[in-house]
Amino acid sequence: MVSESNGGSGQKMKKKISISIDEEAVSRLDEYVENGQFRNKSHVIEFALNKFMNERK
Repeated sequence: MVSESNGGSGQKMKKKISISIDEEAVSRLDEYVENGQFRNKSHVIEFALNKFMNERK
């Protein structure tokens, strides 16, 4: 499933996707969010993916 949204905020267009990851990874994502390091799980994943892609340039 993919959908588009920018929330009317003028930011870059975001696409909603669906992924499957193991339960341990989800628990770790939840910890980052609960500790206040990130807004939500999507924020954690987007941050990590951007870091990975920037390092691969």
